[in-house]
Amino acid sequence: MLVELGTDSVKPDNAPTRNMTKLTVAGAISAGKDAGSRPTLRLFVTHAVWNEAARLTLGDTWVNGPRLQQVYGDQKSGTSVGIQAEAWW
Repeated sequence: MLVELGTDSVKPDNAPTRNMTKLTVAGAISAGKDAGSRPTLRLFVTHAVWNEAARLTLGDTWVNGPRLQQVYGDQKSGTSVGIQAEAWW
């Protein structure tokens, strides 16, 4: 099991502070017992919460802004589920 908690706060000049906090929980299966063992397959769930300033900035200026608007609209939180594979060679 893997858990990550992160927070981000951006304070631009003459603009409101943008905040986001996220929690990710994942189950991982690896080829060995060491932390660096590969290949690894992870199933994860991430939940994030952000303020209005972050929502407006991400929706207007970020590379995927239009897609975020379609997915989250005016919401200030969201959850994503996914699969990640990692291999080194």
